[in-house]
Amino acid sequence: MAEIPMRCNLQSCRVLLEKKGLVTSCSHIFCQQHAQISVKAGKCLACSTVFNNSYDYNMTDMQPTDQYKAMIITGLNPEQILDITGRSISFYTYQLSNECRLKDDLLKQSKIEMENIKANFKADLDKMHRLSNDMKKELDEKSAEVQKYKDQLMQNNRLLKKLQMELYSCKRQITTFKTTNSPRVDTPSTPSLTQLGLNTGSTHRSEDNDFQFWDDNGSSTPYLQRWQPRPIRRFND
Repeated sequence: MAEIPMRCNLQSCRVLLEKKGLVTSCSHIFCQQHAQISVKAGKCLACSTVFNNSYDYNMTDMQPTDQYKAMIITGLNPEQILDITGRSISFYTYQLSNECRLKDDLLKQSKIEMENIKANFKADLDKMHRLSNDMKKELDEKSAEVQKYKDQLMQNNRLLKKLQMELYSCKRQITTFKTTNSPRVDTPSTPSLTQLGLNTGSTHRSEDNDFQFWDDNGSSTPYLQRWQPRPIRRFND
């Protein structure tokens, strides 16, 4: 039979018993701290069995000396020794089965927790996959939208260049048109004597000895009124 370490049978404690432990008639054992609580309460802390007298519990040395081992059963007949030995083996077997049961319960609980963790992990993993797929889909849509905007931008750039070229052409045409069709501004020239009517061909004398000057339209303008010409003096050589 495999030897197992004794532990406090209180589920919330389970401390390893190295020196002393309180053994009960219901085959439970407790550490010194909970032994005092159990004795004061008058019942077993594991199964609530009531202690009727002081023989229902006993503080046992977990590491007895050789002298103690030699004296504990000294003077007893073999039948009593076998009875005591049988009870001790039963107690140990119960503790062994109880330890195995606790470990099995702990293993089952661990398996349940593991299954819950796996289920939660699977749910989280599925959620992450769905989120990843949604993000990938959204990324593809955004990429397509960006590509669409790029194409539209390139088209707008080409259209802008075309409009700039047309604008430049229009400006050149306007400049050429202005240069070709702009009216010429002639610099006014000094009128000649003929135009002013100072020669005999264009000078007419009226009846009242007034001079009149005739313009290109045939109208007369009295620039000099009642002008008397002075006689030309001739000098003899």
